[in-house]
Amino acid sequence: MPSDPEKIDEWVAERTKHEIYDEPLASDGDFFEYWHTPAKQLRLNLVSQIYQSGLILKTPAEIKVFSEEIDELAHYWRSKISSENLERLSKRMAHVLDAIELARENNGWIII
Repeated sequence: MPSDPEKIDEWVAERTKHEIYDEPLASDGDFFEYWHTPAKQLRLNLVSQIYQSGLILKTPAEIKVFSEEIDELAHYWRSKISSENLERLSKRMAHVLDAIELARENNGWIII
């Protein structure tokens, strides 16, 4: 993001002109508790870096690894999370799965 406030609108327009999908993952607290913390414990490097520095995946190989990490996180949730929270989290996880599929179909990037 540019430091010059007058250039922010231009930066946002440029960044979003190729965007084809934008959906929320979680509140800050939920993301930390249900995504970041388990990802750190499971050594899911791509998922765990989202909380602090975001994530940009540009290649099919990176997207494949990310998809595998997401599958592992979903498996963890099914074994550790209450059914009420699992239902809520699974709806958000569906956004990630949609983004992965779109990126694969369109040779696109994933930016979180």
